[in-house]
Amino acid sequence: MSRYDAHGIREASALDDLTQFAAALCEAPVALVTLLEEEYQHFLARTGFDGTGTPRDISFCTHAVATDTIMVVPDTLADPRFVDNPLVTGPTAVRFYAGAPMRASDGSVLGTVCVLDTRPRTGLTPLQHQGLIVLARAAMGRLDDRRLAREQGVAAAKSRRALEESDLRFRTLADTMP
Repeated sequence: MSRYDAHGIREASALDDLTQFAAALCEAPVALVTLLEEEYQHFLARTGFDGTGTPRDISFCTHAVATDTIMVVPDTLADPRFVDNPLVTGPTAVRFYAGAPMRASDGSVLGTVCVLDTRPRTGLTPLQHQGLIVLARAAMGRLDDRRLAREQGVAAAKSRRALEESDLRFRTLADTMP
């Protein structure tokens, strides 16, 4: 089910566009924008993948956010961190992973823009590497815009309530004056 913003634009479309472009740029069947929480990884946007998230303990992105740059796993079966991972051994059969951390302005990392493939690879080209970094920044910018819009909406609602309360006090005072 799609969500729409105040202007009637489908909310996830910008992030969906990013994943579609990441998949095309990296020639990968799967691209995701992930948001990591304490115990779960949510897919805010996805191309080529049906799920909406995974437990964080099997997440590749948990490892990617611990790095300063893109994490590339050319062959998951050759990497001891992932060789027993259900995403590798199960029906998803992930064999290649590349993820760029999404870093907020305060330095915290919220998730990744990543690409997955069912076949091993030698890595990313310099253009693909640079492109994932740019896409991670763009996704983070979109998430910052959403957060700011929500905060402004909350602030505006508080201002309206304060004005209404002030108006009510004024009317009460005016009504009780002789």
